[in-house]
Amino acid sequence: GVGHVIRHYRTRGLGLNQVLIVGSDVAARRFMKVLDDNPKLGFRAIGCLHAQPSNSPEEDDRCLGTINDLATVIKEQWIDQIVVELSDVDPERLTSLLDISERADIQFSMIPHHLEMLTSKGHLSEIGGVPIVSMVESRKLRRTRTVRRVLNIGLSATMLLLTSPVLLPLVLVTALAIKLESSGPILFRQQRVGKGGRPFWLYKFRSMVSDAESLKHDLAQRNEAKGALFKIRNDPRVTRTGRLIRRLSFDELPQLINVFAGHMNLVGPRPPLLNEVAMYED
Repeated sequence: GVGHVIRHYRTRGLGLNQVLIVGSDVAARRFMKVLDDNPKLGFRAIGCLHAQPSNSPEEDDRCLGTINDLATVIKEQWIDQIVVELSDVDPERLTSLLDISERADIQFSMIPHHLEMLTSKGHLSEIGGVPIVSMVESRKLRRTRTVRRVLNIGLSATMLLLTSPVLLPLVLVTALAIKLESSGPILFRQQRVGKGGRPFWLYKFRSMVSDAESLKHDLAQRNEAKGALFKIRNDPRVTRTGRLIRRLSFDELPQLINVFAGHMNLVGPRPPLLNEVAMYED
C-alpha cells in the first residue's frame, strides 16, 4: 500500500526529514547512529551541536559546532527538526533553544530525562526506540499551514494545466533564445533567504550574460539603490532576450519550482539576498 511505497523511497534517501541533534558527544552520536541505520523511519541526521567544544578528530565530520551556534547553523542548513538531548540543560538555555527554533519555524523535540519536561504542549513519541518529546503546534497554526500548502500546489498546478498549450511553446522558444544569444545555462539560480532565515536556491530564466556577477564590481559606481541592493537603469549586463522576458515578468516563471518545493508561497514578498539579510536588525 501507500506505507510500503513511502518506506521504499525512504530507504533510498528520498523524502527524509532533516534532523539536527543537540546534545552531549556520546548521546548525540548514539542517536545519529539510530537514524543512519534506519532510514525507513523517515529521518536523516545532518549533524550535531555539542554542549561543549569537542576535541575528538573523528567527530569533526558530523559536528557543526556547539549549542551557541544554533542560530547560525539554521541559516546555513535546511533543517526540518531539532532534537535536543541535554540531561543537564538549564531552563534558561532550553527556553533560548526553543525560541530560536520557533522563530525559524522548525519542529523542536527533546529526549526526556525529567518528568517536568512533559508540559501541556508536549507530545511523547519515539524514534527508533528513543523516546522524544515534541512541542506540538496549535491546531489553528497547523490547519493554516496545511491550507496554504494545498492552495500553493493546487493553484500552481491549475495555472500550468490551463496555460500549458500556450505556455509550453513559449518556454521552449525562451530557452532557445537565451541559449542562442549568449553562452551559459538557461536557468539562473541564486541563494535567497526564506522563512525563519533559511536559505534556498531561487530559479529564474537567465536574463543577463553568464558572467554578470563578475562584472558587478566594475559597475558598482553606477548603482542607483541603497544598502545591499544593486540596481542600474539600462543595465548593460542584461541581454536583448532578457529585457523582453523581464518586461513580461516571464523570467520569474521557473519560480514555480520553488513553490512546488515549499520554499516560497505563490503570493508573497520578494525573497531577499543573503547579504541583504545580513544587514537586518533583529
